[in-house]
Amino acid sequence: MFRIGELSKLTQVSIRMLRYYDEAGLLKPQEIDKWTGYRMYSSEQIPILNRIVYLRDSGFNVAEIAIALDKNNDISLIKQLDNKYAEIEKVIQDEQEKLRKIKLAKIEILGQKKEMYYNISIKAIPSYAVLSLRKIIPNYYAEGELWQELSTAIQRRT
Repeated sequence: MFRIGELSKLTQVSIRMLRYYDEAGLLKPQEIDKWTGYRMYSSEQIPILNRIVYLRDSGFNVAEIAIALDKNNDISLIKQLDNKYAEIEKVIQDEQEKLRKIKLAKIEILGQKKEMYYNISIKAIPSYAVLSLRKIIPNYYAEGELWQELSTAIQRRT
């Protein structure tokens, strides 16, 4: 049996993280000394701790690690790893797109061009009846008069 400090030195996982894993339910001590309160871990728990560490380092959060440890099924873990891999790839693609846009903006700025590139797409939409009203108003507060006139026109049409 190892005390928490001994396990920490042996596995190079901090005492603080071992306590956190205990609180989160990921790695409970094998025993807790009833007199001293020391957490005691067995050598059989080291592979579990190693799995926690590599899952954490792979981007898994505590809830995902708990699911992976709970199932204790390699096929299920492989599926989780594949899902995390796809998730990370998506984040990388999104970040690469941001980098591309930054490069484009720098080229535009350095080239002293004032135009920006926009994605333009032409779409067919079904036809709709539209009621519009255009007038020049003296100030912002006269907008209500336009709404009133539009409302009256709608009531006449129905």
